[in-house]
Amino acid sequence: MILNPYSITYLLLSALSLLLGIAALVAGIGVARAWQTCDSPERRYQLEKNVYLSMTLIALGFCLRLVLVPLWFLMLQSLIPSIPGAMCLCGVHLLKPSYSFLSTLLKFILPMVYGYWLALNALDRKIETQPLMTRKLYTLIPLNLLMFVESFSDLHFLTAVKPRFVNCCSSLFDDSSSKLMQTMTYSGWAWVFVFFAMAGASLIVAGYVLRRPRHPIGALLGVLGPVTLISFVLAVHTALSPRFLQAQFHHCVFCVWQKLPDLIAVTAAICLACWASVIYAATRSVLEYPGASVIADANARRLLQWVMGSLLVGCGLLAARIAAVNGLFGMGH
Repeated sequence: MILNPYSITYLLLSALSLLLGIAALVAGIGVARAWQTCDSPERRYQLEKNVYLSMTLIALGFCLRLVLVPLWFLMLQSLIPSIPGAMCLCGVHLLKPSYSFLSTLLKFILPMVYGYWLALNALDRKIETQPLMTRKLYTLIPLNLLMFVESFSDLHFLTAVKPRFVNCCSSLFDDSSSKLMQTMTYSGWAWVFVFFAMAGASLIVAGYVLRRPRHPIGALLGVLGPVTLISFVLAVHTALSPRFLQAQFHHCVFCVWQKLPDLIAVTAAICLACWASVIYAATRSVLEYPGASVIADANARRLLQWVMGSLLVGCGLLAARIAAVNGLFGMGH
């Protein structure tokens, strides 16, 4: 294991969030069992005190997990100088690809899950009857399991990180013997068009549902969000990276992130938009509870505003980068 300030900070925050999750689970499950059958005001008051403690602990744990997302990539970047042959994050991943790529994938997926719970908790606390209390408490079981899986994958990878020689991104993407990898890498501009089409569809649906938060078409955002994010990563990797890096035969989204800081901002904006899309679609079920619709509508509008604002920022920055690069190529010709 290579220890530096980034890796130590990451491990400490990861362990702290996991401990907070376990403590919240222990306190929360006991409350969940007694919540439905409790009819004594005194007992109810005691349960509410315990549940607020549990909610505070797990909310802090999930917020720490969100902080770990950018810290994960900063930590990987800090390891590059210590690994011979690694020129970007891809080389670091190749030290233990079965766990490193899993951990990175989870950094894109799990914020949607944690964000869903945080949104659910924020909604429930504004409703006088708190109808989502039992659901929130019992979902701590799978959420803690996911936190454990992520922490185990991270730790398993970090213990395998040693200063040994690795091949870098060209061997994995450009010169790969895998037909699947070659197909994914050299698929042309199709993914760029798919991304902009999916982003445009998301904007149209979000704009329409912003005025009608309960319209059934809003459920489409739960599909459009992940598809938009996947197509964005593939668009950058397959067609845009050679132009952005000014290297005709080099495809690597990690190199793009490393050399072009504005693409980090684009990725962050697209991620926020896609996460908000999924969270909005998931929280639509709250509309079925009496007295929750008005609060749920207000929450839905905020999420939809995040979807539209983040998508517009991300797509605008990406379009500006494409236009600038095309202008440079045009001047070169």
